[in-house]
Amino acid sequence: MKNKQSLVTIYITNHNYGRFLKQSIDSVLNQSLKKFDLIIIDDGSKDNSKEIIKKYSKLPNVTVIFQKCKGLTISNNIALNLAKGKYIMRLDADDYLNKYAIQLMSDHLEKNPDFGLVYPDFYLTDKSGNITSIFKNNKINKNSTLTQPANGACTMFRTKYLKEIGGYNETYTCQDGLDIWLRYIKKYKVSNINIPLFYYRRHGKNLTESKKKIAKERRKIINETMNYNKNFFPTLALVVIRGNKYDTIDPFKKLGRKIILEWVIDPLIKSVNIKKILLTTTSKKIINHIKKKYKNKVLTKKRQSYLALPNTYINDSVEDALSFYEQKYKKINAISLFGMQHPFRNSEEIDNCINMLGYFNFDNLITVNQEQDQFYYNHKDGIKNIRQSETLNLERDYIYRKVGGMRFFKRSFFKKKKQLIGGKLGHYVISKKSGFSLQSENDFYLAKYLIKK
Repeated sequence: MKNKQSLVTIYITNHNYGRFLKQSIDSVLNQSLKKFDLIIIDDGSKDNSKEIIKKYSKLPNVTVIFQKCKGLTISNNIALNLAKGKYIMRLDADDYLNKYAIQLMSDHLEKNPDFGLVYPDFYLTDKSGNITSIFKNNKINKNSTLTQPANGACTMFRTKYLKEIGGYNETYTCQDGLDIWLRYIKKYKVSNINIPLFYYRRHGKNLTESKKKIAKERRKIINETMNYNKNFFPTLALVVIRGNKYDTIDPFKKLGRKIILEWVIDPLIKSVNIKKILLTTTSKKIINHIKKKYKNKVLTKKRQSYLALPNTYINDSVEDALSFYEQKYKKINAISLFGMQHPFRNSEEIDNCINMLGYFNFDNLITVNQEQDQFYYNHKDGIKNIRQSETLNLERDYIYRKVGGMRFFKRSFFKKKKQLIGGKLGHYVISKKSGFSLQSENDFYLAKYLIKK
């Protein structure tokens, strides 16, 4: 490294972002703090990136690396091994920094030696770099933010600490900081600065590709972390059916090649984390079908009719089923509850929910979709936006809609509170298809179309 007096090592990872690259590099070189060194890693770009980078290669505080496509996590570790700064931070090649970003973040760590990392708020911009909104993070605390890690880029770490936890896991080809976050926060304190200090550019490529990849990788990280720590929750799946008389969905109604009942049961059987399945109903016809179709794979209980009335409290049915189960079988740590209206739930998402319930020590967990629309409520001056502003994004202003007809809860919580919802409530964002609900005949026509697709 050419500059041995660096306080901060900044590195830029780039793959085919030549159209944004100059703005990103210049935003580093124009920082108010000059005690930094810059590493530029080009990861096999096919555009004009190489020509742009070469123009900066002779600067005394710049190191340039050209490599064949190795991926983000390997590039992160290459930069970490080269870093001479007390602190280290990544900047993505399609983003750029506020002039005072490095100064303010490094000052924060200098003044607070007990903090291991710091991250700021940021501006959201369009493809051209025009600000569209501001994203503000919640104030940090260990219990409430574990599921919402700092942005993988523009987070400043103490270099020594990042090396001590082993750097980045190179088996993860795409990640937004979750793996580092889960390992880092166990050993070191973290902090945030509620000032927007970088510009996150939203454009077609990074929106459509990254969102799906990150979601998939997050699931993988949590699942592998659960298995590694052996923090597994043996789970009982409860399928509570009122009976044909009161159910809005006929369990025997055909959908494709299967009846609705089988659409519900099959993903539960495929689940790794569900150890037992118990179906409870007043219908002898349903019980006979389950026994014939699934034999000993699914337990059944015929419950009394008073527990299947339209106004019956679902908690009573759960307690009745749990009492029946625990008289014959070993106690379990968690319970999952499933209804009839959602035929496209899958075993992978069910397992992910159970893993999150156990890893983050939630009392309950629900499945949701995030609402993207603006919502308003009655106010003395007319109607008012539920969110603080249409241009200000706050984590606490996110609105979620419960979908999927799944609930997950710890047995200990239910036994104590006799509640399905309450305490420390977690959420899991499921796919739109898994959240699809059968509410009318029109929904059945759409479901048949989805099956064909």
